[in-house]
Formats: sequence, C-alpha cells, structure tokens
Amino acid sequence: MTATYPFEMQLVVDPDNPRNIVAAGVVSIYDSEDLAKTTLLALTDPNGVPIPNPITSNANGFTPPFVTTSPQVLWVSGPYVDYFSSYKGLRDEAVAAVAAAEAAAATAGTEAAAVATSAIGTATDDATAAAASAATAASNAAASATSATNAAALVGAPADTAMAAAANNTGSQFRAALSATILDKIKTDSVPKWKAATAYLAGDKVVAPSGDVVSAKVDFTSGASYSAANWNYSTTFLGAAGTKTDTSAGILDWQNNSTSGYIVHARTGPLSTSAVAAMAIGTDLGAGNGLLISHKNTGIGVLATGQPGSGRIAEFTSRGSGSGFWINVQAGGASAQVNARDGGGFPDGSSTGGSTTFTSATAAFTAGDVGKAIVQLTSRGDTDPFGSIQAGTTIASVTNATTVVLSQPSAATGSNIMFNVAGRLPALTQPLFRIMETDLVTELVKFTRGGANFKAADVASIPLTAEGKAGQTARIFAAVKNGDATPVFAVNSDGSNTSTSGMFANNAGVPGADPFTATTYSSHASIIGVRAGAGSGDNFQARGNGATPLSRFNKDGVFITKINAAPADADLAVGEGAVWIDPTPGTGGVRWKIKATDGSIINKTL
Repeated sequence: MTATYPFEMQLVVDPDNPRNIVAAGVVSIYDSEDLAKTTLLALTDPNGVPIPNPITSNANGFTPPFVTTSPQVLWVSGPYVDYFSSYKGLRDEAVAAVAAAEAAAATAGTEAAAVATSAIGTATDDATAAAASAATAASNAAASATSATNAAALVGAPADTAMAAAANNTGSQFRAALSATILDKIKTDSVPKWKAATAYLAGDKVVAPSGDVVSAKVDFTSGASYSAANWNYSTTFLGAAGTKTDTSAGILDWQNNSTSGYIVHARTGPLSTSAVAAMAIGTDLGAGNGLLISHKNTGIGVLATGQPGSGRIAEFTSRGSGSGFWINVQAGGASAQVNARDGGGFPDGSSTGGSTTFTSATAAFTAGDVGKAIVQLTSRGDTDPFGSIQAGTTIASVTNATTVVLSQPSAATGSNIMFNVAGRLPALTQPLFRIMETDLVTELVKFTRGGANFKAADVASIPLTAEGKAGQTARIFAAVKNGDATPVFAVNSDGSNTSTSGMFANNAGVPGADPFTATTYSSHASIIGVRAGAGSGDNFQARGNGATPLSRFNKDGVFITKINAAPADADLAVGEGAVWIDPTPGTGGVRWKIKATDGSIINKTL
C-alpha cells in the first residue's frame, strides 16, 4: 500500500510582505523532486475525497488540508516557489533516527567487545590503547542511545511538538523549508509587476502597467506587450502597508469594482464608549491634510446618514484661529444646500416573522399613512435582521397610533428596527438650520420651512443687520413677493425706505401700544415729512375703522375733512378741542368744541 502524508491548513501570506494575508490565492502542488513542475500531485481531503490541484485559499487566507503521496511537496504560486513538509514525514524521519541510533549503539557495543578481546594477550601498551578505544566507543554508544531516546519521544507525539523539534534541528528538512519561506524571501513589492514572456496561472495577480492590480483569467504565457484581454480587475487585493516616502499614489491603493459593499467596514462594538472611534486620523507633523477626497464620478463624495435614534451625524469643534469649517464655491460651482425632504424615521420598530403586524411606540401612525411605503433602513445584527420589513412593503391599514398592518408579512423577527415611513413632511416649525447659544438650548438663528428667526445673544446686540458695501448704490435690503422681482419694501443705499404698497402698521400683537412712533433728534428736521410724488394722491389720510378717508392733506398740503358731527363731550380731555364741518345750507360752517380747564364745554362757529 502506497504511503500517504497529511498536510495541515496553511495560512497564505504575501512572501514579499508577510503582514498581508492573501484571499483566493492559487497554489499548485508538485512532488519536491519535480523541479521542472511537470506533474501536479493527486490530492484528497482528510476523508479521502479528491480535491482540485491547484488549491485555493479561502476568504481568511487558509488553504484546505490535503493528503498526498509525498512527504515533502513543492508549492508554486505566481513567481513564488517553496516547500511544505508533512508532520507525518517528520515523524517518520524521527522513527528512522531512532532505528539508526539503536543500530549504532548495538554496533558500537559489539565492536568495543571485539577490540577488548583482541587486546588481551598483546603488549601492555596495546591493551591500554584498546581500553581507551573501548571507552571512546562506549561514550559514542551512550550519546547514540540518548539521541535514540529523544527521537523515540517524538514517535506518536502531537504534530506541533514534532514540528518544534524539527525546527530546532539544524539538519532537518523542516528547518530548511521554514528558513527559506520566512527568512530568506523578503522582497519589496506586495504584488509583482507584469513581465513579458512569463507563464501565469489562472488567478495569478500582477500590477498592470496602468497601476491596477489584475488577475489572470486563464493559464497563459504573456507576450511582448501587456494585453488587458488576458486579465480581470482584482476585487480582493489589499495593498501593501508601510511608511510612504516616495511620490507614488499612496501607501494603500485599493479599488472596489463590485456593485455593492465596502472596501473597509469599520464598526464599533457593544462595549465601546464615546471615547472610542471606528477610525482616527491625526495630522501630527508637517503640513499634510487629514482627509482628501477627490470626487470624480456621479456619486456622492461624502455620504453620512444619521439613522433614527442615533447621535449627531457630524460635529466640528474650532479651537484655534486657523481652524473652522469652509465651503469654497468657484464660478459655476454648486452652493451649499439644506433640503427639506419627505419621510419620517423611527428607531423602535418591532416585527414577528410570518406576521403582518408591525408596532412602534414613537411613529404615531395615522390614517394618512395608509398606502405609504415603509422601509427598513439598516441592520445591527440578530436583534433587527434584514427582512424584518421586506422590500416593497407598504402600510395596508392603521390599527392605532402604535400598530399598523403591513402589505406583506415580515420575513424575520426583529426589535428596535430602524425604519422610515414615506410621505411625511417636516413641520413648518421644525428647524432646518440653527445657530445655538452656549447653553445649546437657546436658538439664536433658526431657519424652518415657515421662515427664519433671529435672536440677539444679549440686550446690547442687534439680532439682524444688513450692511452695504462702501460706495453702495444698490438697495441694502429688499423684500419681494414670490415670482415678482419688484420689491414691496426696500431699504435704499442712502438709508431711505421705499414701498410699492405704502406703509402699514398695527398693534394687533401688542394691544395698547402705538402702531407707529416717530422721533427726531435734529433741530432742523421734522418728525415726519410727507412729500407728494408725481401722482395726484393725498399726502396723508386719516381713516376710521373703514377704508374711507375722514380727514386728509391733499398733494398740495391743504387740510380737508368730512367730519360733520360733533364729538361727544366725554371724548375730549381738559384743554382739548375738536373741529368739524356743519354742511347745513345757509347756517352751516366750521364748528369748534373746547373743553375748558374747569371741565366746561365751549362751542364756537365760524
């Protein structure tokens, strides 16, 4: 029966940079004497089932264990060649060493006895020499016996014990293979550069002339020039790590050429605290930037999503005069933008696999949600697995504020599910952008769908100031109606105001206060100056509760009134007088009513 030798799983690393684990690495196995690499060995798994040769490392970088007929094999991967030794072969080597030691001991004893017998009857000098020779032989025999004992201890020993002993034996094949693999094959590049007239196996990776990492589609020999048709872009390569001192693209040069997923997925664990970061960047020395994103495609350069119930999406702290948050917009560039979007997210959904009932304590479901899409936003593991809300699900009916019936049953049971209900609009009062006071509660500036609000941080500050540039000729401030470029109210560059519909003031918000107050601090200016324009309208009109003027100054400054009834005596305070017109033909005229200092009423007619 042909002897077979098992080989354990091997961790495949990049010989040029052992810190890099190689997934999907292709390794061909030959007999150790087959230096021309002409015949691949037949391989089986530990149960005797045939497996392919070449073998391939899994996602964690391990090759499958295999069994073959050679105690030592030659492995080939791309340009790299080395040896694997079976621990059974090492054990057989140890057993052979035991037998050799025992044979040496027996031979040494026999030879020593023969020498002693031959020495009897010879000269004293010869006898002395024979005795010395016997002592030397006995010492050699003792040493051989010790070696045999040590070798015998390895028979049946665990594989790692036998391998450790072989590694410490300067003459063992295992030590030689280990030295060749780990100590003697340190190179400089993680993946070799493409070479002309070179044999490649399917899956072999090289750096193309373009700088991309590619893998061979099939076994072939390269021609005089590189042909992209023979290669696929590699989706599993991780570039070399180290300290960058040259001008190349980067220490790490990675590419995600798949339709989904990530190149790096960093996550925090259940024991993490606010002092922990999934990723940290420190610009300790020099003038290098912390993060550079050169956005070139049609996707989003930085995409950060705050899921329901999460903390702040981003926080920037400025502690120095040179720090802050800048947005630079060049000619033709897009502006910064805050969008009000439909949809409402919630962090506490609950589903049962196979059931259409779905609950949430915070979603406040209403009849208006019927027919709206409901979407599971993400998953954090077993508590809220994907499928808790299936794709394409809508709300079929609303049971109450915390319970709805879904259009299709959940595929998984979940709790604390993060989900979104489509169609919900932000409230008109919901802030879209805020600037807060140091207490993080008081809103100094707030923009909502309903408008904007400005508040001063102290009583000596002006909440809102519009300041024109030196030499300003255009308006400093203008308020316009939707779709109309003409301002309904404007502050001109000289500080004067214009209004297309006049000025209207009321005290509806503060009853008892004057709707309009004017004060002058100049001895040369009037409190109110009214000037007629090119039209024929009045300079001033006084009206009652209706729209009809009761008294007015026309465009020429003439006072005109149509009040033709005496005011009640009680309307006058002491020292006040009233004027009205009596339009009775023949007897009418201008009439006065005065309340004297003693409270009596004086009536006069002009």
